[in-house]
Amino acid sequence: MKRVLVHPVLRVSVLSLVLSGCITMSDEGDREPTLANMADRTDIPPKAPLPEVTVEQAMEGYQRVLQRNATGKTRAEAMRRMADLMMRLAETKMLAEADGDLSKLTPVQANASYQQAIDLYKQLLQEFPDYGDKAGVFYQLAKAYDLTAERDASLQALASLALEYPADLHSAEAQFRRGEAAFVARQWQEAENAYTAVLQAGESAFNDQARYKRGWARYKRGDYEYALDDFQPLLERLRRRDERDIQVRDLRDDTLRVMALSFANLEGAVSIRAFFASKGERPYEADVYRALANLYLDQERFADAADTYNTFITVHPLDSEAPSFSTAIIETYQRGGFPTKVLPAKEDFAERYGRRSEFWARARGNTREQLLPQLKGHIRDVATHYHAKAQKSKVPEEYRVAAKWYREYLDTFPSEPEAPELHYLLADTLLDAKAIDEAAIEYEKVAYDYPPHAKSEQAGYAALGSYGRLMNLASGKDEAGKAVKGGETNAEALNRWQRESIRAGVRYVDAFTADPKAANVLQQVQQWQLAQQDIAGAVATSRRLVQMPQATNAQQREAKVVIANGEFDLQNWQAAETAYGELLALTGWDNKTEQQYHERRASSIYKQAEMAVVAGDKQGAIDQFLRLGQVEPNASVRANAEYDAGALLLEVADFPAAITVFERFRQMYPKHELVKGISEKLAFAYEQSQQWGQAAQEYAAISQTSTDPEFARATLQRAAEYQEKSGQKAVAINTWKDYVKRFPQPFEEAQEVRAKIARYYADQKDTRELSDWRKAILDSYNKQGGDKSPRMKYLAAQSEFFFSEPLMDNFRQVQLKLPLNKTLKTKRAAMQKALDAYEKINGYQVAEYTTAATHRIGEIYRILAKDLMNSERPKGLDQDALDEYNVLLEEQAFPFEDKAIEFFSVNLSYIRDGVYTEWIEKSVTSLRELQPARYGKTEYVETVYE
Repeated sequence: MKRVLVHPVLRVSVLSLVLSGCITMSDEGDREPTLANMADRTDIPPKAPLPEVTVEQAMEGYQRVLQRNATGKTRAEAMRRMADLMMRLAETKMLAEADGDLSKLTPVQANASYQQAIDLYKQLLQEFPDYGDKAGVFYQLAKAYDLTAERDASLQALASLALEYPADLHSAEAQFRRGEAAFVARQWQEAENAYTAVLQAGESAFNDQARYKRGWARYKRGDYEYALDDFQPLLERLRRRDERDIQVRDLRDDTLRVMALSFANLEGAVSIRAFFASKGERPYEADVYRALANLYLDQERFADAADTYNTFITVHPLDSEAPSFSTAIIETYQRGGFPTKVLPAKEDFAERYGRRSEFWARARGNTREQLLPQLKGHIRDVATHYHAKAQKSKVPEEYRVAAKWYREYLDTFPSEPEAPELHYLLADTLLDAKAIDEAAIEYEKVAYDYPPHAKSEQAGYAALGSYGRLMNLASGKDEAGKAVKGGETNAEALNRWQRESIRAGVRYVDAFTADPKAANVLQQVQQWQLAQQDIAGAVATSRRLVQMPQATNAQQREAKVVIANGEFDLQNWQAAETAYGELLALTGWDNKTEQQYHERRASSIYKQAEMAVVAGDKQGAIDQFLRLGQVEPNASVRANAEYDAGALLLEVADFPAAITVFERFRQMYPKHELVKGISEKLAFAYEQSQQWGQAAQEYAAISQTSTDPEFARATLQRAAEYQEKSGQKAVAINTWKDYVKRFPQPFEEAQEVRAKIARYYADQKDTRELSDWRKAILDSYNKQGGDKSPRMKYLAAQSEFFFSEPLMDNFRQVQLKLPLNKTLKTKRAAMQKALDAYEKINGYQVAEYTTAATHRIGEIYRILAKDLMNSERPKGLDQDALDEYNVLLEEQAFPFEDKAIEFFSVNLSYIRDGVYTEWIEKSVTSLRELQPARYGKTEYVETVYE
């Protein structure tokens, strides 16, 4: 199905048709809608494509078809195309006529007319009542009638189109034109029906105007709620359009106004609230309420207007339009002459939109900035009103209300020039409201949170006065400090307000140092700090007080006492020493006080030394400890300082100085409890300075007095060692003897000492003492149970060997003389004793003495064999008898020689075990002598060793 584009001239004609039918309905006092602002159509079908021929050729072609009496579809299409072409030619002619220039028209164009097109369309409809695009023909026919000003005929054609083809694209336009005609004729129901048909036909360029005009039609019939059902969706549609379009904007404003009229004819703001409650919230609700309020204002119905604004605020308290509505309420009351309602309205405004409101918290963008100018004036007006009211009534609660509004102003406008003044008034109202703690805080803000101003100092001092009142109340008194019957102290509260007073006092003096009251404030702060045990604060305050020119001598003297005692309590020892020095330079102290200051200065020096120790500065600590004796020679702590100095001198290895200090200490404080440790420290100092004799003397003394056995033993041992080092060997031996007598245990240590004593007497060739100590070694060994260490076995074996050697000597000394049997018996007895002794040594399993004993046993057998061969011969034997005697002696001696070789060889076997001693060497030598053929070569011995 084809459609023809509607030319702009047609639109102009349509508008002129509609406008000519619009009138003003003065009976309602309202402005009626027209089609003057109807939007242009946007859904007109596109032009039908034309053949690539000239208009004249096309027209001649269609005429030939008709002249040939063509029938059926061919004739119908030719007639339609010829009619459409005639419409276009007539439009071209109309435009040329409008421009006043017909010279460019072709003959066909110049002869064209809308009437010819009308005739063709009518002929087409008559000949072909079932034509396929009959709706299009009706539309074009209506258009042609319209362009020829035959409006009734045009409407009839449109009616036919709408009735026969309600779903056609042009049906909406046809119905709209019908509705417009009925509206102009005040046929409201018929107009409503036509507009409804437009809307039911679907979306078209006529929908907005159709809905708007249907709403008006319903309004004219008094169906306000039905009218709103049109205006409300229309308003929503218009809000989505470009507001820069004046037609859209005007239609929207007209829609809002007629909605306001509708609601005014219902129940006003109540109806709006109910309407949107049923429809749901809409972003343009404020516009609707405002339109109604403006209507009421135009009618000077001020209370209704205010009520309308307030209804919106009640329903939408957080809407961005709410503040403007609240402002409108205030302006409405002012305009309507309701002064008693203006202040409550301002108060309501401040509460709804102030800094503490939910609205303020949620506000975004420049909303807050827009509120500020209004809030400023409203809040101050409200605050001033309530303050004046409270000053008349003297009721604390009313002062509270005024304070609330002063605070609101300050929170909102903290930087305004009048802020300090209003802030001071806030503090005053709080004080009058008996909110003393809050008043104190606000006075401080006035004093210190603004650049200097006229009330700065006054406010700072007022804050102190407020805290003073609070301390009086906490002490069970009245605000002025007078006793109250039955009053009790609230320790917790008093403590709190003292702390606050301290802080506020320091702050006051910091800000107003030159004020005459500053010294007294500072002195009071000092006393509060001492009461609070804030020693550091009291010291700092006192130092400031000392420097203040307005402070009296008494104030400065008291401050110096606080400084000295405070620095001492704070363990600031150097500062304390200096402070006590300054106090002692003053006169007028009683003896007890002066002595106390001396002792504390000494203690301060002592503590400085201790701090140096902790810091690792030992030399610095020594200097401090020794300086104490110079600064305070009579202080009770001097003894400790001297002792600690000596101990540190030991740690830094300054032993001569340590000796001097400790010897002096022992001389100055012979009965001091620390004297007990002096000997030990002196012993160490002497030891480190290699004064062995003095060290030994101190260690010996320590051993005698110590109650710790192990320590006594160790110190006595060290005393003996240092006596030996100093060359006092005889004295050392006596000390060693005392050692083994006092400390027989530990066993091994005692045995070593006995061996040391034995060696000493061996060096001294004192056989008797040597024999006694060797015997002591063996006795102790035998008495000690359990396993013995190799070293203990060695010492025992050594002592056994010592006692065996004299037996060997006895054996050697027995000569074999005649009668041989008798001397041989004696020698064998001596031999047996020696053998037993040496065999016992082997039981200790000490390589050195086992090989020695084994060698000695071999020697015994060798000596016996040799002595037999060298024994005295009987006298009077002839040569044969002598030879026979010798043979007999050899037979007796050879077994002993073999025995000797056997024992020497045993020693030689130890070489395989890695043992090689001087006694093995001696055994090798003896074997070489006894069996030179076998042992005479060195290689053999090496082979045996390998």
